[in-house]
Amino acid sequence: MFEVDLGIVGGGQLARMTVERAAKLGLSTRVLDPSPDCPAAPVATDHVRARFDDPVGLRALVERSRVTTFDLESPDAAVLDRLSRRGHRIVPDPAVLATIQDKLRQREFFASRGFPVPRFVGVDRPDLEDVRRFGYPVVQKARRGGYDGYGVVVLDDDRDAGDLLQVPSILEERIDIVAELAVLVVRSETGDVRCYPVVEMVFDPHRNQIDGVLFPARIDPATAERARDLASRAVEELGGVGVFAVELFLGPDGTLWLNEIAPRPHNSGHVTIEAAVTCQFEQHVRAVFG
Repeated sequence: MFEVDLGIVGGGQLARMTVERAAKLGLSTRVLDPSPDCPAAPVATDHVRARFDDPVGLRALVERSRVTTFDLESPDAAVLDRLSRRGHRIVPDPAVLATIQDKLRQREFFASRGFPVPRFVGVDRPDLEDVRRFGYPVVQKARRGGYDGYGVVVLDDDRDAGDLLQVPSILEERIDIVAELAVLVVRSETGDVRCYPVVEMVFDPHRNQIDGVLFPARIDPATAERARDLASRAVEELGGVGVFAVELFLGPDGTLWLNEIAPRPHNSGHVTIEAAVTCQFEQHVRAVFG
């Protein structure tokens, strides 16, 4: 017997805004988050206090929710996969989460399917020789746990060696770009796909974090159409259901590169709250419920 309609792994700001939209649709909600003061707790119907990788907590959330989703990439995908195989509805599929939450696995997935991605290599605990062999300038990204600029360093030469992260990582070529773009893609279980207008992300150059977005992006209609097509194909290849934020690089010659994907609503889509008939949070709820 389900106690709530929607369970969310994570109780951050994205979960809070999703809960608020779910409530307007008449849906009850439960969030799982270790913090008693997480943003979503005051507005959710119930709050499970547990770590995102706690199998007991995840089971308590999933088994008592009609549909479960997440607002971050750190849940234990293996635990969620076992619960999904027992018949519980988890959207997006935990297999999609497992591919995305490991940046090396995500890169290999899209590279093997012919998507345009920067040159990269996986390293366990990179040292200076690894970086020299790969070639400067290089971007190091932690395979797991990095988000909003965390777990990312840019290395221009040997003088930056002290910034190396001693964690399993990918080394990636730093390509020349004129803009970093994001496309919010919504996909249904039946394969129906819609995209919000392409936005241009403006980053703090020191923290590698989003300062703001330009909506719509400062690109021509043909480039915007190519960006929406590339983003849609990426989500379709994953078999994703719900809202996905697809981040792209735009090169000076017009080349589009696939950067990273978030299987959830995203900071780049907050503008949809007031700039769209249906915001990203409500669209995600509608999609995961079919």
